[in-house]
Amino acid sequence: MDRINTTSIAAIFYSALIGFIAAVASHYFRDWIVKISIFAEERLAFDSMFLYFLISLSIAACIVHGIRKLANINRFEGPADSIFAAHRVDNELNIKHGFYSTLAAFSSAAGGASVGQYGPLVHLGATIGAWIKEKSKSGLSTDIFIGCGVSAAISAGFAAPIAGVIFAHEAITRHFSLRALTPISISSGIAYLCSELLWTTELPLQQVTEISNESFNLTLIFTLFTAPVFGIAAVIFMKSLEKLASLNQKIQLSQVYKTTCAIFILSTIGSVLPEVMGLGTGVIALTVSGQYTLVMLVLLFFGKLLTTTISLSFGFFGGVFSPALFLGASLGALLAHLLNLVGITEISYQTLSVCGMASVAGAVIGAPIAAVLIVFELTQSYQMGLAALLSVVIALMVSNAIYGQSYFDNQLLKRGIDLSFGRTGLVLMETQIFQFTSQNFVTVSETATVKQVLENMIKQNRSDAYIVDTSNSLKGKLEMKELITRTRSEKALPYADRKPISIKKDASLQQAIEVAATFVGETIPVVDRKNNQLCGILTEGDIFSEYLRLQNQIIDLEKR
Repeated sequence: MDRINTTSIAAIFYSALIGFIAAVASHYFRDWIVKISIFAEERLAFDSMFLYFLISLSIAACIVHGIRKLANINRFEGPADSIFAAHRVDNELNIKHGFYSTLAAFSSAAGGASVGQYGPLVHLGATIGAWIKEKSKSGLSTDIFIGCGVSAAISAGFAAPIAGVIFAHEAITRHFSLRALTPISISSGIAYLCSELLWTTELPLQQVTEISNESFNLTLIFTLFTAPVFGIAAVIFMKSLEKLASLNQKIQLSQVYKTTCAIFILSTIGSVLPEVMGLGTGVIALTVSGQYTLVMLVLLFFGKLLTTTISLSFGFFGGVFSPALFLGASLGALLAHLLNLVGITEISYQTLSVCGMASVAGAVIGAPIAAVLIVFELTQSYQMGLAALLSVVIALMVSNAIYGQSYFDNQLLKRGIDLSFGRTGLVLMETQIFQFTSQNFVTVSETATVKQVLENMIKQNRSDAYIVDTSNSLKGKLEMKELITRTRSEKALPYADRKPISIKKDASLQQAIEVAATFVGETIPVVDRKNNQLCGILTEGDIFSEYLRLQNQIIDLEKR
């Protein structure tokens, strides 16, 4: 009982600490982006917006490049890395890279690049959680600490504590357990409480108002037709990010030259349409309230799509969640305008804009329930929550059918990390068989007789043996049942299986299970495929014992 109380008190303390630190970090991350942007506008008060963006983006690019060189980072880290760390048994998260990546995202956003803030905040929260775990002696697993940090970041960033808890479970840890729910909820609640007591959070959905039942019901019906468009928009956004990132890799120029070209393009677009640069929080608020014309909404949608994909693909770093909210809001308002033009005037601009925000963002990040709850908590409107729910699930069906998993899952998939089979599949693919390969097996020479082989089998209590040459290269496998009726003075080699079922020495446990599924016998040889050398053996019992051990470990992590 004393141990349980001590563990519970420690869990409450650390989760509250993570919530407080994440809330402070989230607030000053966002606040200083705004302050630096205002300072830059005042100091760089040129008549030409092109010159303003050219200077601010160049400074930001230099800082990001300097961070990359200083920290020796080939790739900045984001939510995908948080998800991967939470799914690993060792829960390894590079804390140094996490903080440097946050600094790079901060510099990009403060410099006016068209990037998001919430993705970096999510990974910052995960990094804070992992850092607290490293410094503490808590018995809680690291994925719970990561979940605490993520929930706190979402809670503080959106002033949505319930959505923070759900997002941590739905998008990051992807499992539910009472052991995880309590600390994650405490972190989210503390982060929200700190944000409300210490600062006032201005959010783009606070001005949303209730609409008449007739207007809402009609809008809800048309949501069935607009939701697939939101899903397609999410796919276009994710595909565009991937295509431009691929184009960056194909262009045979120095990254400095490529980033310089991107800065000139972004500065040109920003000089004509400054609304699509930066975080765009204020523009989202104006869009939801119906302040833009049809033509302007078209420009906002395609301008944001272009500037974000260029920014994230050619030298800057940041999130995709904020741009997804921007794209969804502008597309929703655009569709409302089009419906009004054809005579359907009772459609609510606010409702379709909010549905667009939730749908595009929910499809991109792969967290539909969290997206709906963010809408519900920000608007305090049952109408908006219901409309967003209907829109998000349809949009997600469309995006999944065309694109597949979320943008973060596909980022991991391109790195050879498949989360579609959950934590169990990932662990099986990461567990190498050399950890439990046995050296207890019978080897004989190519000239051995049947008698010699049988004597060796009996002596070592084995029913099979392996023929190897002087360099330990595998020449065949012998079975006792095949030799028992043979003349003892005969050579054993003719009765060997020259191409036995084998497992390569660097195989994963998942691959070993697939091989063992079609195997009949006592042992499976583990072979170095480069030189055909025999490295050891595995039995079906070895394979499935290790599988059961890992399965129990994962069940303990996810359910207990």
